[in-house]
Formats: sequence, structure tokens, C-alpha cells
Amino acid sequence: MVPANAGQLLILSLFYCFLLANLLGNIPIAYIPTMFYSSTLTISLLFWIPLIVCVRVSQFKEFMAHLLPYGSPAALMIFLPIVELFSQLIRPFTLMIRISTNLSAGHIMMYMFSYFTLSSDLLAPFIYVVL
Repeated sequence: MVPANAGQLLILSLFYCFLLANLLGNIPIAYIPTMFYSSTLTISLLFWIPLIVCVRVSQFKEFMAHLLPYGSPAALMIFLPIVELFSQLIRPFTLMIRISTNLSAGHIMMYMFSYFTLSSDLLAPFIYVVL
């Protein structure tokens, strides 16, 4: 028997795992697993595939209706489902790129600030506040 809040517990534990992995990346010369496309693609597929499967199983009619919106022009009725299906399939890849880019940009900014603290004694107190 699964407790009622098992989904919330799963999401919370995944959040803490990602938080710990990214905080450990602040150690100099450390491996940051979420900066690589392979790990973020795995993470995004783990969230995207169950969601799409559940929606297709439980709300199949609504999902198919989403592929061809009501009132679309007759000339576009052939192309719209293809475009909508492609946009559904590409979502994990765009999520992968966004996650990796945002995480690597944050770590690069922290490395730059730490470099400035080492090079300038005058700026160090202000940069420590920012960090």
C-alpha cells in the first residue's frame, strides 16, 4: 500500500538530491553532474515520460484534440498535428539545454566572483556579500 503523500515525498527527495549535487559542485575542481547534457537529459526524461504516458492513457481524447485545435484552417489540418507532435517530443531536449545552461552559467559566475576575491583585497568584502 502506497501512502497518500508518496508523490510529494518523491519530488522532495529528488529536489534534495539535485540540491546536494549542485552544492557539491561549488567545491573547487569538483565534478558537477548536472552540467552535462547526458545527466540532465536523463532527469528530464524521468519527469517527461511518465507525465506524457499518464496524459495519453487517462485523457486520450483531449490529447488528440490538442494536436488539432478547434477552428484551425483546412489548409493547415495536415501540418498542425505534425508540428504539435514534434513540439511535444522536443520538450525534454529543450529542458535539458535550459537546465545545463542555467546551472553552468551560475557556476561560472561564482567562479568568476571567487577569482576576483583572490585578485583584489579591496573588492573581497563586497564580493563575499554577493556570493
